[in-house]
Amino acid sequence: MTPKGLAFGVLLSLFCVISHVQVAQAVNACDPGVCDCSGTFVDCYGETLTTIPTGIPVDTTMLRLSSNQITGIAPSAFTGLTALTVLSLSYNQITSIPVSAFAGLDALTRLDLSSNLITSISASAFPSLTALTELNLQGNLITSIPASLFTGLTALRWLPLSNNQITSIAANAFNGLSAVTLIYLQTNQITDLSPATFTGLAALTELYLMGNQITSIHASTFAGLTSLENLDLQDNKITEVPASAFTDLSALTGLTLQDNQITEIPASAFAGLTVLEILNLQGNQITNIPETVFADLTALETLNLQDNQITSIPASAFADLTALRSLDLQDNNITSIPASVFTGLSALNELKLHTNKITDLSASVFASLTALAVLELQSNQITEISANAFTGLTALTKLDLSSCQITSFSVDAFTSLTALRDLYLHFNQITSIPASAFTGLTALYVLILAYNQITSLPTNTFTGLTALNTLTLSFNPITSISANTFTDLTSLFFLILNNNQITSISANAFAGLPGLKYLVLSDNPFTTLPPGLFQGLPNGLSLSLSGQYLRPNNFTLGGNTVAPPSTYGSADEPYQCDTTCATCYDAGSVSCCATNCLTCTSSDPCTQCYDGYVMLGGSCVSLASIASAASTVSASVASIASDISVASASAATASSASIASQMSASAASASSVWQTSAASAASNAPNESSDASTGHIIGGMIGGVLGLLLLVVLVMALRRRRSSSALATTTMASKLRASASGSEPAYQSVDHNNMVANVANPTYESLSAPSDHALYEDVGAKPRPPASSSEHVYDDAAVSAPSAMRAPGSGVEYADPSLPNASSVRVPPVSSPTTYATIGVAPSTPSGNVEYA
Repeated sequence: MTPKGLAFGVLLSLFCVISHVQVAQAVNACDPGVCDCSGTFVDCYGETLTTIPTGIPVDTTMLRLSSNQITGIAPSAFTGLTALTVLSLSYNQITSIPVSAFAGLDALTRLDLSSNLITSISASAFPSLTALTELNLQGNLITSIPASLFTGLTALRWLPLSNNQITSIAANAFNGLSAVTLIYLQTNQITDLSPATFTGLAALTELYLMGNQITSIHASTFAGLTSLENLDLQDNKITEVPASAFTDLSALTGLTLQDNQITEIPASAFAGLTVLEILNLQGNQITNIPETVFADLTALETLNLQDNQITSIPASAFADLTALRSLDLQDNNITSIPASVFTGLSALNELKLHTNKITDLSASVFASLTALAVLELQSNQITEISANAFTGLTALTKLDLSSCQITSFSVDAFTSLTALRDLYLHFNQITSIPASAFTGLTALYVLILAYNQITSLPTNTFTGLTALNTLTLSFNPITSISANTFTDLTSLFFLILNNNQITSISANAFAGLPGLKYLVLSDNPFTTLPPGLFQGLPNGLSLSLSGQYLRPNNFTLGGNTVAPPSTYGSADEPYQCDTTCATCYDAGSVSCCATNCLTCTSSDPCTQCYDGYVMLGGSCVSLASIASAASTVSASVASIASDISVASASAATASSASIASQMSASAASASSVWQTSAASAASNAPNESSDASTGHIIGGMIGGVLGLLLLVVLVMALRRRRSSSALATTTMASKLRASASGSEPAYQSVDHNNMVANVANPTYESLSAPSDHALYEDVGAKPRPPASSSEHVYDDAAVSAPSAMRAPGSGVEYADPSLPNASSVRVPPVSSPTTYATIGVAPSTPSGNVEYA
């Protein structure tokens, strides 16, 4: 290229640059598409500006230039904006602040320069900003604070300098900022604080220095800060606290020294801090607490000594902390607690002692803590709880003893905790629960006993816990649940019993739990359920942690597909049956079709009853209750009969043979018609003397007695009706079909999808004694034979029967409707695991069907 050509190229380039600069400088703030100049607020937010625009109205009071690409501030860029009070230049690319950058902004009160790339600030950048109250310089690359940087900012109150790269602060750097109340210096790289660092900050109330590299504090670092209320030195590398380092901080209410490397504290470290309310020493390496180190802290409310290496506590360490409300000693190496260490802490509300090495609790160690509401002792090495361990804690609402090594606790360990709401005893080695161990805990709301070695639950274990909402007993080796175990828990909402070894569960195990919503029984080895298990419980129970059906379970063992009693659906996914009337079930999704279930359609009366129940007035009534009622009636009748006998003898003496004859006729009429009474006898008797009146009275009495006798006969007949398939005795009853194949009776089952199928009767575990189950009777070694009839339900192999009804070697016979005639039978297996016998025999009915009580 020729010299002339080269010169032309250079000139052209310079022209382009000059033109670009002129265009850039010529940007007018109020041009269309540049800034919003509505009123006195000019908003240039996010307009990709690279320089300060011109043409800003002189009456502007607020100017927002944040989130642009401005790299610098030209001298006199804001000349003439004498009314400007707020200027935001945050989130730009400004690298430095030149001299007199903000000259003329005499009314400016807020200047935001945060989140830029500022590395240096001229010493004369801010002197004219005499009205400035807030200067935000956080989020830049500033490395040092020179002396007199803020000279002239006499009105400044708020100075954020956090998130920079400041390593040092010159002595007297803040001198003259007599109005400043808050300085943020956190998240920098400050290593040392000189004695005169904060000189002149007489009004300073909050100083944040956390997240730096400070290793030491000089004795006079904070001298003169008499207004300071909050000092945060968290997350530094401080190894020691000089004696009387905070003496001048007479107004200090909060001091945070958390997460440093402090190993010891001088006895006078906190001398003079008489109004201090919060002291946080968490996360250090303190091993010893001087006996008088907290002596001056009479106003202290929160003391945090968590996560240190403290091994012991002096008996009088907290003696003067009468205002203390929260004491945190968790995550230390404390092995024992002196008996009087908490004496005088009458205001203490929360005490955290968890994750230590405490092995036992002295009697009455907490006795003086009458206001304590929360006590956390989890993750210690406590093995037993004595009777007086928690004496005096009348206000305690939460007690956590989880993850210790507790094997037992006194029956009276918790009885004094009348306000207790939450008791956590999980992850221990408890093998048994003393009877009435929770007596008196009438306010208890949550009780967690999971992950222990509990094998059984006494029937009165939870007596009186009427407010209990959540009871967790999962992951224990509990093998059985007896009747009425949870009877008093009328407010229970969650009952968690999963992952135990339960094989036997009483039909009345969950009686008296009207509010139960979650009954988690999954992961237990039972292969069946008793009839009536969910009687009285709300519908829609969740039976496992994974859903409403009971899964996983062992109901499918041996290839079984049938849902167990008290459930419907399938063995793999059994759902709780409807529980609105004992164990009556609707059709469809709330049907239950096992042979020992009663069934209903909608609100119609039940048409089939459980084994051990009989139909009475459209409801299923237990034989036990009928027997009790019959016994009472029989006794009453016997008494009345005795009285009548005496009266009859007197009447016979005073009356004629004719009157006695007519009395007999009246009695016969009364025995055939329930409502016939003394009035019938009176109408048939002669109208004679006073002897005739006596006849009327005696006749009425005899009629009434005969009516009562008829009732007794009816009740006893119901009592004596019993069959293995529990057929109803009314004309509404649905008679169970006999099995078309196999050795046991079959019944229709409706699964979760409303599919109907004939299935085999589920088996039940044998019972050791008649009292083990309300629905079955132990017939012993010599069962009584059934009455002769055209249909046998169950028989014993040892009892002879007509050859037409018995196959050789068979122990059980029943009618099979699938064979040619009613007398045909199928031969069941030679042996039967359980022997059944009739309780009594009712007379044969005209239809030929024999029914047993």
